[in-house]
Amino acid sequence: MGNKFLNCFALTISIIGALNWGLIGFFNLTDPEAYSSARSYMLITCGLIIFSFLNLTLTGLFTAQGDSRSPLMANFLGLVGNMLLDPLLILGIGPFPRLETAGAAIATVTAQFLVFAVLVFRIFTLLYTPCVAAIAAVKRELGGGRAALGVVLMQCGIAWVVAFAVHCVGVLLGLA
Repeated sequence: MGNKFLNCFALTISIIGALNWGLIGFFNLTDPEAYSSARSYMLITCGLIIFSFLNLTLTGLFTAQGDSRSPLMANFLGLVGNMLLDPLLILGIGPFPRLETAGAAIATVTAQFLVFAVLVFRIFTLLYTPCVAAIAAVKRELGGGRAALGVVLMQCGIAWVVAFAVHCVGVLLGLA
């Protein structure tokens, strides 16, 4: 029930935000420049809000498994990434163009994607081939090398499929 509600809520907010149906009007902005900046920021961030919701979901999954450190470190890296990208993209420092409000939105979405990528990488490392001692234990428990090889190949296959899926999403969004 909770996941269904969260998915419906995320989809609704994404659609409303992307189509700009009254969310900006709630703040009663009278300055045309402020309205334009808010609309630009919202179109970029709400269009890619899926990373924010995925991060919340993955954080909940890690925490439910007793690992709150991985989401903490991922969010810390995302925060640092946002802090570094904001001035570069807003002010146009160095080789970066001056993007102002759009730069802030791009930095925010990039930081959210960074958190997502770190959490998925952590999942990848959890699914990846276990150490030699673990393989030997699997071989002993399953009674043969063929079964242990099957387990290792299955783990590698799942890990590579997850990594490939994340890579494809990054390519589609122009982030990889």
